[in-house]
Amino acid sequence: MKICLFCQQNSIESNLFEWLFDFASHEKYLCQTCRQLFVPIDPQTACPGCGRKQSVRKLCRDCQCWIKNSSRQLLNNRALFCYNLPMKNFFERYKFRGDYQLRLIFQRRIQQAIKQLGNKRVIIPVPVSATTWQQRGFNQVEGFLEGIDYLAALTVKPDFSKDSQSHKKRRQRLASPQPFTLKPQLNLQQQACLLIDDVYTTGRTLYHASKVLQNAGVSSIKSLTLAR
Repeated sequence: MKICLFCQQNSIESNLFEWLFDFASHEKYLCQTCRQLFVPIDPQTACPGCGRKQSVRKLCRDCQCWIKNSSRQLLNNRALFCYNLPMKNFFERYKFRGDYQLRLIFQRRIQQAIKQLGNKRVIIPVPVSATTWQQRGFNQVEGFLEGIDYLAALTVKPDFSKDSQSHKKRRQRLASPQPFTLKPQLNLQQQACLLIDDVYTTGRTLYHASKVLQNAGVSSIKSLTLAR
């Protein structure tokens, strides 16, 4: 009998049809109670700019501000789940406590979305700094991408230091300097790219990453995040 990876208490109930055809892959690792904690985002009604959960498909206020205050083209981010309290707890354990096994809960769900969005696109995960890697021992985004062909095209500048984004206020996030650079000897001219990150909060991290790729001559950029 398998035990829920999230609560680590309840057994997992799933019928044979779900297991064989993988329609709800994250449910293989969650008990019935925990499944209900994570709120999926319907792409048919989500904000087309950032993926925020909405009842009507239109640009949210944040994306309207992006267009008004900058010349940046929106990323058309796709987010899979709402960043609610259970999702926050998931990331607290996965990223900051280093429970690497938790990557399995949403790994297949993200990979299914990549197959839908990433046709003929170069899959590029958002990197972590060398300091974060030493402390955590893994890149939480790359943990979702096991078995997927991706290109680690971006790196965090060696002289860049930052406090954890999760503890910054919105204004501080938006004012953060460019942390990324393109790895040397990479040619991305006229390539279509799909950026992968864990959480879309203000979008600043993804827009920083997309700016580097735009400067490298990519033809188009979209992004995918687990949560918004």
